[in-house]
This record gives sequence, C-alpha cells and structure tokens, in this order.
Amino acid sequence: MPTKDEIDDRLKQLAIAAKNHQPKTLGRQKAVTRLIMEIEKHQIIKCPQNPNFSYAIYREICAEAKQELMFRISREIHNYPPEKGA
Repeated sequence: MPTKDEIDDRLKQLAIAAKNHQPKTLGRQKAVTRLIMEIEKHQIIKCPQNPNFSYAIYREICAEAKQELMFRISREIHNYPPEKGA
C-alpha cells in the first residue's frame, strides 16, 4: 500500500503530464482520465457524514459536488501550479 506522500507524488506527476498536453487533444484527455482514476482509486475525495441531511440526499449532494470537481479538474488542469504542491 503506497504512503500518502507516494500517492501525492503520483497525483502531482499525473497532473503535470495532463497539463503538458495541448488542450482538447486525445493526449490531454487520456492524461486527465488517468489522474481522475487515480484520485478515485485512492479515495482522495471524502464525504463525511452530515446529520443535517438524510443519507440519500447527502449522497446525492456529494456525488454532484464530486462530479463538478472532476469536470473542473479536466477543464482547468492548465492552471495547476506544480511548484505549490499537490
């Protein structure tokens, strides 16, 4: 099982690889897909329980927020500043 630092390094490498591809190219699309798959694999995005919502509503809110985040990553990867960390 990789350590948190190893996962962070891997995500940073994938983000840089995606950023280095030209926008709207197959290379960028594949690189972003690999990044998102790695984020999913290591369950980087957490949705802790929230007693203010029913379980079903909260899961839906979390799913929608996660989808928006993934869309934003794919749309704005060119803005990623690797020097500031992962």
